[in-house]
Amino acid sequence: MHNAGVLKDISELFPDTPVRLLKDISEALQLYDLAELLDKAKPRTLRPALPLEEIGNLSNASNRPTTFYSKAAVLIIDPTRSANYTAERIASFFKDLNSESEVNVISVQQKLEVLRQMTMLEEKSEHKRSKYREEWLKDQLKDVTEAREFLAKKLENTLGVARHYEYLESQLEDLTERESRIRKEIEMVTKQFTENEKQLIEEIKQKEQQLQQEKDKLKMAVATVVDKWTHIEDKKSTLFVVFEISGDGTLRKLLAEKLTPNDAKLLITPTTVQWKGLEEMPEILHVMYCPRFQPFVNAMLKVLSKRWQTLDLISMMRELQRTLSFSGHVVTINDSLSSLPRLQKTVKDI
Repeated sequence: MHNAGVLKDISELFPDTPVRLLKDISEALQLYDLAELLDKAKPRTLRPALPLEEIGNLSNASNRPTTFYSKAAVLIIDPTRSANYTAERIASFFKDLNSESEVNVISVQQKLEVLRQMTMLEEKSEHKRSKYREEWLKDQLKDVTEAREFLAKKLENTLGVARHYEYLESQLEDLTERESRIRKEIEMVTKQFTENEKQLIEEIKQKEQQLQQEKDKLKMAVATVVDKWTHIEDKKSTLFVVFEISGDGTLRKLLAEKLTPNDAKLLITPTTVQWKGLEEMPEILHVMYCPRFQPFVNAMLKVLSKRWQTLDLISMMRELQRTLSFSGHVVTINDSLSSLPRLQKTVKDI
C-alpha cells in the first residue's frame, strides 16, 4: 500500500475521529490490514464519531454461521510455464494446515504448443504467396484474353487498310504470346501450390488430431481429479479449491458439470473468462482477477498466510481485493456460500 496517501485519505474522511477509535473499528470489522496501517499513524485525541459499545456489535453484521475446514483439495489448471512452481507454493500453504491436503496441477502447455504449431501452418507465408500469385495471374490472363479477342474482331473490319492492319496484327501477336506465357505460369504456380497445399493440409490434419488428443487428455485429467473428490470421506471439513486460469471453455463446462453443488468451493479465474451458469452455482466463492495471475497469487498467499487464524475466507479475499487495488489490479468477488469458511490446522499437525 502507499501508506502516506492512504493515511491522508483516512484523515480527510474522518477528520473528527481519533486514530485509536478508527483502529478499534477496523479490528471489529476484521479489517486487519487497515488496523496495521493505522498503527503507523500519529495519534490524535478528538471526539469519537461512534460509541465504543456499538463497535463490539460490528463484527456480527453477518448472520451466517461459521464452518471450519481443516483440509483442502486443490486443482490448478495452468497455461503458464511456471505451473509446477505455483503449485508447490500453494501446496506448501495448504499442507502446512494439514499434511493430507492434496494439490493437483494440470498444465495445458502441450495443448497450447500444438495449437501454436497448427496456427503457424495455417498462416504459412509460402502458402499465402502462392495463392495470391495464382489469383493475380488469373486476373492478368482475363485482361489479356479480353484485349486479344477485341483486337481479333477489330482486324476483321480493317482488311482494307494495310498499314493499320499490320499494326493491329502485331499487337495481336504480342497479346497472344503474352497470354500463352501467363497460362504456362498459371499452370506452374497451380501445380506448385497444389503440391504445397496437399502437404500443408495433411500436416494441419495431423495437428488437428494431435490437438484433439491433447484436449481429451486434459478432460480426462480434470474428470479424474474431480471424480476422486466425490469419494473423499471427510468432505464436510474439506475445502475444494479450483484455480482455472487456462481459459479453456471445454474444461470450464466439465467443471460446472462435475463440481458437487453442496460442497464449499473457492474458484479462482481471470476476469476475462466468461463462465455461463456460474452465477446459479451454490456454495461457491468466486474470485476473479485482472490482469495477471502471478501478482495475484503472490498477494493471495501472503494474505492467507497472515490472516488464516483470524479471518474467514471471504474476509481474506476482500483484504486481497483492497491490497491489489493499490497496484492497479482488479479483483471481483461473488459469493453464494451459506456459511463463513474458516481454516484451521488439524490436531495432529499443530
